[in-house]
Amino acid sequence: MSQAVIICVDDEITLLSSLQMELISALEDEYIIETAESGEDALEIVEELLEEGAEIPLIISDQLMPGMKGDKLLQKIHAIAPKTLKILLTGHAGVDAVGRAVNDANLYRYISKPWEQNNLLKTVKEAVEHYFQEKKFAQLYTDSEKTIIERTRKLREKNERLSIALHDLKNILSAIQGFAEMIKNDEIPKENVINLADRILRNVYEINSTMWNKV
Repeated sequence: MSQAVIICVDDEITLLSSLQMELISALEDEYIIETAESGEDALEIVEELLEEGAEIPLIISDQLMPGMKGDKLLQKIHAIAPKTLKILLTGHAGVDAVGRAVNDANLYRYISKPWEQNNLLKTVKEAVEHYFQEKKFAQLYTDSEKTIIERTRKLREKNERLSIALHDLKNILSAIQGFAEMIKNDEIPKENVINLADRILRNVYEINSTMWNKV
């Protein structure tokens, strides 16, 4: 499913249909508007949509419904779709219900019924925009994190190569120092000095090769 889905939940069919039509008109078919007449039905719809890989930016739910109440529904949805935003839409919600929705379902907004159309539609548009902005920021963060991890990996590999190169350099320099001390202390016959100089030059060449190939 390519289009994102907004779900409206209310046991009053007339109000539910009215809300659906208002959203379809205001959002110009940009989103699919699903409806459910109970919390149980809404939860099933959410689970099915998630299994299909659909995106659900927003749930709008009434509070007082037979069976599962709105705040409980939003809590259950938050458990399986925490990034989905939630609006509690009712004229009978007590402070406790709203508090539970805020604390346990990350409620985006509470709007009283009967709603004022312009205010409701403005809130819905802001919620959906907020959802996709958060998604974009999350993706940017993920991309940045991947870039940092990759740069860290490359830096670690470079440091490892440098460590090996420095170790090899230390060994070669120790050999050159030993040869130089032998020449200085006249420990090598004069006729062998040229051969020893050749060995020193080979070590110098090896230093150059080691440093440029491993760094």
